[in-house]
Amino acid sequence: MEAIIEYLGSDLLCRTEHSKPGEIRRPSDEALQLLTQWASRYNESVRFGQDEELLLIGR
Repeated sequence: MEAIIEYLGSDLLCRTEHSKPGEIRRPSDEALQLLTQWASRYNESVRFGQDEELLLIGR
């Protein structure tokens, strides 16, 4: 899967062809908080071998 993430004005725009919705737009401060949470969950899941959590993060 390929995703495009870019700043658009003061928003972060995420687009992909293979998911629904195909486009999500968030204010950049909110997006940074969500990306930080996602990265933390991902790091912990990899460190402790939590395959089911990794699948949820991927979705």
